[in-house]
Amino acid sequence: MLSKRPVEARSLTPDEFREVISHFASGVTVITAVNDDRPFGTTASAVASLSLEPPMLLICMNKQSETGRAVAASGHFGVNILGADQADLAERFARKGGEKFAGVPVHPGKWGEPLFDEALATLECRVAEETSGGTHFVFLAEVENGAARGGAPLAYFRGQFGRLELRREQLENRSPDALGDELRAADAELAAAIERADLDGALAAIRARSERMAALARERITG
Repeated sequence: MLSKRPVEARSLTPDEFREVISHFASGVTVITAVNDDRPFGTTASAVASLSLEPPMLLICMNKQSETGRAVAASGHFGVNILGADQADLAERFARKGGEKFAGVPVHPGKWGEPLFDEALATLECRVAEETSGGTHFVFLAEVENGAARGGAPLAYFRGQFGRLELRREQLENRSPDALGDELRAADAELAAAIERADLDGALAAIRARSERMAALARERITG
């Protein structure tokens, strides 16, 4: 007969959980809000689509975050989905304090929340429900307005910001307009790398653009 041995239950430590969950790649956003006529913003990757009818999403924000508290107080927020060339914004808004919005082209949303002119996409949201989980607020919100432009997204993986790479065959099967968006995104990456004097980044952007040009040419010629 087989004897059953008790299985010891053990919860992950915060560091262990952080290490495991860091393997889940996600997009990158900056959540913005206005409270008492003051703009707030912070980088966030805990953002998810919730419902199509009505359009809803959820965001999770640390209770110690000034932006999280501003969202809780105002009941509204903006979601700025960052493009592949906007890692600098992700890093800036991930830090505490400072003039985060200095030099960033923005326009006001429906409730005054700053929306980035050059974001990959923006959403304007009204909090419908608020709850909490552990150290975080959880906001369920209805999306009242949204806009998007072409380009590649910024990704977050294992504590690093980077580009979401597509295989060549995936690029070849995309529409000409989508491929054109990829070229424009690569141009923006090259310009950003040159501006920050990043030679390795510039060379990588040039290689990426070359691959996209070849894919676009192949699509137009053989398509």
